[in-house]
Amino acid sequence: MPEATTTTTTLAAGGQGASLTELRFEDMVSIILKWKWVILFFAITIPIIASLIMLTVKPLYTATAIVTVKTSTPESQTLGGRLVSNREVLTELNESLFIKSRMVLNDVVRELKLNVNMTKEKKLADFLLSIIKGQSGENNFRDSVKRINLSEEASAGVYIDFISPDQFTVTTVKENKYIGKGRLDELFQCKYGSFLLEDFPHKIQDKFLLKYQDVDQVARQLASRMNVKTLGHSKA
Repeated sequence: MPEATTTTTTLAAGGQGASLTELRFEDMVSIILKWKWVILFFAITIPIIASLIMLTVKPLYTATAIVTVKTSTPESQTLGGRLVSNREVLTELNESLFIKSRMVLNDVVRELKLNVNMTKEKKLADFLLSIIKGQSGENNFRDSVKRINLSEEASAGVYIDFISPDQFTVTTVKENKYIGKGRLDELFQCKYGSFLLEDFPHKIQDKFLLKYQDVDQVARQLASRMNVKTLGHSKA
C-alpha cells in the first residue's frame, strides 16, 4: 500500500508540471497576440528613428597632416602681430604660429571653399532612399558655387528653389523674403549680394540652402580647432 500511494503522487506531480508548462506557453502567445500592434509599431519606428538620427547628426572628423616649413631667404615677415625673420620662425619653434596665421589659413579657406556651404534640403523620400542605399550625412555642392559674395543681411543664408531644370527662385532664410529669380550658369545679383551656380545634380522642386561666411571668420574658427606640434627640424 505505501508503494502504491507513492506512485500515484509522482504521476500527479508529473501531470501538473506538464500542465503548468503548457499554460505558460499559451500565456506568452496570448500576450503577443494581444499586444501585436504595439510590438509591430515599435519594431518599425525604432529603426526608422535611429536611421534618421544617424543621417541628420553631423559627424565629427579628426585629420592629421605633416607640414614642412621651408625658408630660402632671411626676409622678415609679420606673424601674430610682431615682426620676425624667417630664421627666427624656425629657430624659435614658431611653426605653429606660421601655420595658424591668417596669411596661411585664409589661403586654405579660399582654396577649399570652406566659407561656402550649399546643401540640399532632404524630404522624407530622400531620407528613406538614403536608408535603403546605406548612405549617411549630406552632400555639399560648394564646388558648383562660383563668384559668391553675400552681405551680413544674408548671414543666415538663402534658400534656392528650382522651378525648372535651369531656373530657380531665391528667398532669405532669416525673413523668408523673396529676393529674385535666377538661372544656372548666369550671375545672380540682388541687394544682398551675388553668386553664380554651375550645373549639378538636381530636380525640379529641389530646395537648397546656400550659406556664405567671411573668409577671416572661417579662418579664425579653423585656427581654434587646430593643434600644431613640432616633430623636428631638418636642414633639407
